This record gives sequence, structure tokens and C-alpha cells, in this order.
Amino acid sequence: MKWLVFTLILFGNLWIWKIFEINFLIFILCITGSVYLKKYSEHSNRIYLVFILLILLFVGQVKIEGVKSYKISVIEKVVQERRLREYPIKYLRLGYWMEGRKESVIFYKLMNNLGEVVDLNYYFFANHPRERAAIREFERFPYIYLPFFVYGLIIFVDKKRFNELVILAGVVALLTYIGIGKDLGPVVLFPIMVFFIFEGVWKVLNKKFL
Repeated sequence: MKWLVFTLILFGNLWIWKIFEINFLIFILCITGSVYLKKYSEHSNRIYLVFILLILLFVGQVKIEGVKSYKISVIEKVVQERRLREYPIKYLRLGYWMEGRKESVIFYKLMNNLGEVVDLNYYFFANHPRERAAIREFERFPYIYLPFFVYGLIIFVDKKRFNELVILAGVVALLTYIGIGKDLGPVVLFPIMVFFIFEGVWKVLNKKFL
């Protein structure tokens, strides 16, 4: 019963089939990573296997999607100059320090990347209302999975397993640097999200029916 529920969650989403269309190897890695993550939750001495699979998914994502550029675009440059002109003359240097320097641009881009990585709308509501131009957004997981994902995340944090928390923080940090990509998306999060959703669903089933 437990593995049946897990399998339904693993394959009952559009994201895994989109990954299948784009790259079969990443598809296999996502499935393998999801299975090993579930098994690791029961056998904590196998963390290194999960870690290796997540690294391979990172490499696959970077190879296919690349790393998000930190150079300022022409449109962003126009917006930046317009914003700087709104500062009073006596605060112009402060405005440049906050928004015009290269370091400031990189910082804001990193914060934008982080916002995209942790935005649940991206995963459950086809990125609405932050749809990106020239990119066909889709609902990676059914929105009915959202409460179970949140519940599973709470269960995970409540267990206070240091190694797992470090891995999760590291994944988020690396994705903040490379960006979520376009069509493939942040595939390294796929096994983690499947695991959280399963944990939430299984906990509810245990309370209600088992």
C-alpha cells in the first residue's frame, strides 16, 4: 500500500512526463532519486546515495538549461537608469550604491532567483501570476497536492535531522545561484518534493484510514 501511494504520486504529475520528453536520462535519475530518498528516510546510513543522485541531477540541469546570466540586459539597464533618476541629487550616490553597482545587480538577481525557487505557485499553479514571457508554463504538480506538500515539509522540519536539513539548504542555495531554468525546471527538487508530498499523504491516510 505504501509503495502504491508513492508510485501514484511519483508518476501522477505533469513534471515527470515533461522531463521524460526532454531528457530520458534525467527522467531515470528523477525516479531513482525519488525512490532512494524514500528508502533513505527509512535507512539513514544511505545518505551518500541520495547526495550523489542530487549532484547528478544538478549537473544534468546545468548541462541542459545552463546557468542564469548575471549580466544586466538592455531593458533592465533602462529601468535601472530610470530608477536612479528618481533619487534626489543629494542621495544620488546612495542610489547608485544600492542599485547601480555590479554587486547590487548580482544581489538583486540572486534574491529574484531565490524567490522563484521557493515560489509554490511555480510548482502547483503554473507560476501564476508570475508567468514568464516566451515560456509555456505548466502545473508541475496538481494543486491538490499542495496541502500534503506543506504538511510533509512540516513533518520533515519537525524531525530535526541535521544531515537532511543541510542537504535541503544546500539544494536551495545552489538553485539560487544557477536559477530554475526554463523548460526542464529545477529537477533536483523533484525527488525532494515527491518525498514531502508522499510524507503528507501517508500521514493523513494513517490518521484517517489505516
